[in-house]
Amino acid sequence: MPKDYQYLGVYTAVRVAGLNVEEWKSLSDEVKTSYVNTTKEKNKDPRSIDAIRVAYDRGELSVPCARLQCTGFDESLYHALVAAHSTLSSSRPPRNKRRREDEEDNPPRSKAGPCELLR
Repeated sequence: MPKDYQYLGVYTAVRVAGLNVEEWKSLSDEVKTSYVNTTKEKNKDPRSIDAIRVAYDRGELSVPCARLQCTGFDESLYHALVAAHSTLSSSRPPRNKRRREDEEDNPPRSKAGPCELLR
């Protein structure tokens, strides 16, 4: 069972323009190499890894992108999860000192719903 969770609402993936050449070139070599290898394997591309990389570098291939669009936020579910977490937290034994120090370095995130933040 995961220790941490977040409810961020319901989202729909919306296709947007792929990366342009400048955006592609701004990626680290590690990311580009991984993406080129994925392209070769997933598409069973007969070209060499180097040829695929050149195609991305020239803009002949582009990395598709999607944007997540918030389509809903269930306030009652959110409040039920917060209440359940509070109940679980109050019934647990005290955490060790190391965990408390970690929490001080990383304060809790805002409890505002993500759709609220986007409005």
